[in-house]
Amino acid sequence: MKGFARILETVIASIIIFTSLSFFLPITIKQSSWDNALLEMRTQDAISAGYKSGSIAPYVKSNDNAMLRDFFEKLFLKSTDFSVQINGIPNPVIYVGCDCSDGQLSDIKDRLAPLTFTYKGRPIEIRAERIAVTSIPDETNIILFMTAADLSNEYANNRDSIDRFMENGGTLFLIGNLGQADVNPGTSNLIFLMRNVFNITWSSDNGPTDNGDFKDYDNPYRISYNIAKYYTNISGRSAQNVNFKKFNNDGDNINKIAITDRTVIQNNNKKFALVAGNRNVINGNGRAIWLAENDKSEDMKNLTKAIVMWASGEKYKMDGAVKKTPPQVSHSASIIIHDTDTYEFKLTTWNVF
Repeated sequence: MKGFARILETVIASIIIFTSLSFFLPITIKQSSWDNALLEMRTQDAISAGYKSGSIAPYVKSNDNAMLRDFFEKLFLKSTDFSVQINGIPNPVIYVGCDCSDGQLSDIKDRLAPLTFTYKGRPIEIRAERIAVTSIPDETNIILFMTAADLSNEYANNRDSIDRFMENGGTLFLIGNLGQADVNPGTSNLIFLMRNVFNITWSSDNGPTDNGDFKDYDNPYRISYNIAKYYTNISGRSAQNVNFKKFNNDGDNINKIAITDRTVIQNNNKKFALVAGNRNVINGNGRAIWLAENDKSEDMKNLTKAIVMWASGEKYKMDGAVKKTPPQVSHSASIIIHDTDTYEFKLTTWNVF
C-alpha cells in the first residue's frame, strides 16, 4: 500500500512540474487547411457551373465584366473575392504606345484603321498614342518603334525600363527595314536585343528578298498560327493562299534575316524572314515582333492589325477594377472553346476575412 502511495505521489508531482513548465514554453498553433481546401472546391465548382450553363463564353465575348462578376458573386460567400484572367485571345482594348513623331503616329493609325472592329463577334479597340520610354503608362500593352535606329537608341539608354516592361508582359513591336549593322550591332546591350529579345540573326544566303507568305500557319505551336488566324478572320482571305507583296523595295542588302521556327512571314524562296517574333523573352514574360517595311496595301494593313492583336499579349483581366491578390489564394482554370477559338479561363479566389 505504501509503495502504491509513493508511486501516486510521484505521478502527481510530475504532473505539477510539467504543468508549471508549460507557462515558460511557447504555444504552437497549427493552422488548419480546411478553409483553403473548401475554397478551392468552390472555385472549381464555380468554373464548372459557368461552363456547363454556357454563361462564361457570352460574357467573355461581349467583355461584360459586370455580368460576369454578378454571376460568380452569387456562387461565393460574401467573405470571398476573386479575379478572372483570360489567356489565349486578343485583349478587348489594346494600348499601343508609339515612340515616334506625330506624323509617324498618324501613319500607324492609318495602317490600323478602323481602330474599333470586331473579331468573331468580339468588340476590340486599339488605342494608340505617343509615349516616352522613360515613363511607360501602366496600361500599355505594346511599345511601337518605327525605325531600328530609334529602337536601338532607346534600348541603349533605357534598357532597365524596357526590360521591366517586357517582364510585366509587354511587347516590343518594330516596323522597319533591317541592315546587317542593325542586326549585328557593336555593343552587348544591342546584341542581346536582337538575338535574345527579337530572335533575329543575319543570313549569309544570297539573293534578294521578295514577296512573302505565312510560314507554319497550320501549326498551333508556332507564333504564326494565331497571327494567320487573326489575319484570315479580319480580312476574309485564307492564310494558305495569301501572298504579301512589295517587301524590301529599297535594295538587295536589307532584311536578310535567317528563318527560324518563330518566323511568321517568309519570302517566296524560303530563304529569309520578313516578319519574325519571339515570346517569353524576359523571365518567362514579354514578347517582341519585327515587321519589315512594306507598302500600305489592304493586305499589309490587315497583317499589321493581326500582328498587333497577337502583340497585345493575349492575356487580360476581367475584373472591372485593379485588384491586389493576397499571398494565400486558390486557382482553378478551364479551357473554353468558342467559335473555333480556344482560350483559358482562369479564376483566382481568396478569403477577404
